[in-house]
Amino acid sequence: MSSVTVSVATAHNQLSRLISRAEGGDDVVISRRGKPVARLRPVSESSVWTVA
Repeated sequence: MSSVTVSVATAHNQLSRLISRAEGGDDVVISRRGKPVARLRPVSESSVWTVA
């Protein structure tokens, strides 16, 4: 596992790739102007939400 921090613009352009990295166990942090604002991580089976 590794950690990567990307800008919002990069995340927008590479979202599929970043999701694949998160699924593989990487910690993906999205930053805006150098400040972390979001994190991508895998969803565990026990925490899956259903939206109707």
